[in-house]
Amino acid sequence: MCENRIIKYVTKENVLKYLDFAISSNTVDLESYAKRLITLYLDAIINITEFKKKIKNNPKILFDLERKITRKKRCFF
Repeated sequence: MCENRIIKYVTKENVLKYLDFAISSNTVDLESYAKRLITLYLDAIINITEFKKKIKNNPKILFDLERKITRKKRCFF
């Protein structure tokens, strides 16, 4: 499967499913894209039960998201 083709179908509504797929199949570009999309729509995604479970089961995701948010904020200063 071509990651770039799959990325075209990722939306804020299905990003958590694609993040699971990316992590389980070790597709680095798709995982990175999904995490960037989550940071972009974090306010809409953060209170979703599925997201909370995912963070609880894999805290590394939260660490990665925090790093992306921190980098994004530094770009504006």
